[in-house]
Amino acid sequence: MALMSSYNSLSYSFIFYLLLVGGQCLTTAALLEDVCRKAQDQAFCLTLLGNDPRSRNADAPLLAQIALDLASASAKATKPRIDSLHLYAKDPQLKTDLEQCQKYYTDALNALNNAVAYLKKADYRSLNVEAEDVYNGGHYCQDAFKPPKVSPLTNENNALSNYADIIGVISNMAYDHILDPGLGDKAECRTPRFELRLRRYSTIGG
Repeated sequence: MALMSSYNSLSYSFIFYLLLVGGQCLTTAALLEDVCRKAQDQAFCLTLLGNDPRSRNADAPLLAQIALDLASASAKATKPRIDSLHLYAKDPQLKTDLEQCQKYYTDALNALNNAVAYLKKADYRSLNVEAEDVYNGGHYCQDAFKPPKVSPLTNENNALSNYADIIGVISNMAYDHILDPGLGDKAECRTPRFELRLRRYSTIGG
């Protein structure tokens, strides 16, 4: 068992080596900019990752961990707010909409827990799947409020979806590079094999 554990550790270290040393796409000093250039909200991505001191010398896995940490903190802060809004809601339809959001954010928090485990295993395909589930937490919660009702959670849903998008971008880049370690010898990374289905929401008053 100890030998197998050592082998797994070496395997993961080798995968990270391929990500961080084996190719141009994930090893340049502009890694953060490269990730954010592919994000649905580039300004949000640059501000989010750039403000975290860990990002200064971060590799791809650490950037993903930063995004996961911030996504978890956001979802954990939003869930009690949804619970409170639901508790005091008088409008039956609003109460129903908020019940849906309670479910979506519970699912998103579960997906974030799973994503942390997959990142530690360098399982980027599974990480991408969980990122999409997190993205959908914000997406579906926002969709729960049908016009003329205005979602009281637009900013939170935007943020959660943007966090998930960043995680998805990194998992796409990392997974594609693992399958072709020589990719960095080319001028550009090829299109990822799988992508999040993206959707943006305008902020309230925006």
